[in-house]
Amino acid sequence: MTRLYRCRASLSEVAATFGADAIAGTLWQPTVWPGSRALIVRAHGDRRRIELATWGLPWQPGTERLATCLRDMMAPIGFGDRSDPPERCLIVLESFALPAGAPRSRTQSWFGLSDRPLVGWAGILREMPGRGPCFAGIAAPANDLIAPLSPTMPALLEPAEDQTWLTAPLAELGNCRRPHDADSMYAEWTDDPWPRPISKPRKMPGQGGSVSRH
Repeated sequence: MTRLYRCRASLSEVAATFGADAIAGTLWQPTVWPGSRALIVRAHGDRRRIELATWGLPWQPGTERLATCLRDMMAPIGFGDRSDPPERCLIVLESFALPAGAPRSRTQSWFGLSDRPLVGWAGILREMPGRGPCFAGIAAPANDLIAPLSPTMPALLEPAEDQTWLTAPLAELGNCRRPHDADSMYAEWTDDPWPRPISKPRKMPGQGGSVSRH
């Protein structure tokens, strides 16, 4: 499963894609590794709001081990249990990477949707003591494009499924966790090494009159 993804769009593009309110001047890392702060969309009353959260939920209190992707959204992580369901969110994703090649010489291979520059990755969100909002993505079975590299892939949502994922009862979420159609995806094979790069948050332009609603 992926431990690296990108979101290089402007804040106004994110707001327009997801029909969400945003805070202009928000800072995030366009290349996202576990522990990075990144953009998520959450329900806010009858609206949607773009916020920052940290990628990775602690597996148990006091541990630094982070769960970044889950097959079961009700897994007892992040100080929660099945009687305390997490909030659902959309993880704003442009493309995700998987390591390809032999061990010690793996490179970054990127995958995204051919017809959409941004997509919502089904995610869960919890407020963590001392950490603030933290999220993890939901895993789906890999399609034929992804399967040679990983048995799972991000659960990528169709636009019509975004609101279902955010607000619908659990019983209605089954289709949101299917593998995405391989024919609608592209692959970008690169020579970039897999080891984690050093990066700093950068400011992305918030064009188009992005508004924060409280």
